[in-house]
Amino acid sequence: MTPVDGTNGGVKKKILREGVGGIVPEGATVKVQYNGYVVGEAEPFDSTWLRGSKQEIKLGHGLLGFDAGVATMRKSETSQFLLQPDWGFGALGCPPRVPGSATLLFEIELVSFVNAAAAEADEEAFAGSGHGSVRLAQLVDVAMSERRAGNDCFYRGDFGQAMAKYQKGIGLLEKASMKDEAEEKLWREELIKLYLNVAMCCIKKRLGPKAITFCNKVRDLDRSNAKAYYCHGQACRILGEFDKAIRMCLEAAKLKPNSEEVRAELRLINKKKAEMKE
Repeated sequence: MTPVDGTNGGVKKKILREGVGGIVPEGATVKVQYNGYVVGEAEPFDSTWLRGSKQEIKLGHGLLGFDAGVATMRKSETSQFLLQPDWGFGALGCPPRVPGSATLLFEIELVSFVNAAAAEADEEAFAGSGHGSVRLAQLVDVAMSERRAGNDCFYRGDFGQAMAKYQKGIGLLEKASMKDEAEEKLWREELIKLYLNVAMCCIKKRLGPKAITFCNKVRDLDRSNAKAYYCHGQACRILGEFDKAIRMCLEAAKLKPNSEEVRAELRLINKKKAEMKE
């Protein structure tokens, strides 16, 4: 294995499959697949492959050695990284999965990345140039970058910062104009995702009225969006409007009859309603 520059041997790398294009830029948001092992253990303590979903991470906000390793990668590259304890979870570890002072081995595939600096430059160009001179696809790319950065904040529990990122993307798209149906479809799909994400942040922060506002914005674009009804129901539960919460979740259940999260929310609403009557 080869030491990664700037880590003083704390992170070492072995390329398993060469990537393409340039190295990940500083501050990028990356999409990765990985297995993480404590050296000497056969089973991973964390694995996106086992979870069945790729992980989005903004470099500079993750595990120190993980970030240092990914920053050396190219798109579609797969590499192994050996992290000394100071570049992993340190003396405390991450109980119960990772003991203190553990050396870690990560096998990482870099699926894709978004250049944050380029996204910011595109955003500045839009802000100063007028709507017509920037293609909608560019604006959607910038908004998507903000959404991915917001997702990283959301998964770390920083719901306020996540909301700020999502609303930045919304601000761009709400000012945009579309030239045809294809562009309108692209615009609508990204805006719905952003509206829903803001609604979920509001629910986490127990901002019921604001969550409902964004659920209504989603339904203005898509009357059959089950997630919008589900989030609206959650917001009504937070506000103590249990009958309306039930109606909203029943609408969600009509659209997604096999949704366990909707069924779980209905059980919770009925429980809270019963508790209020006691």
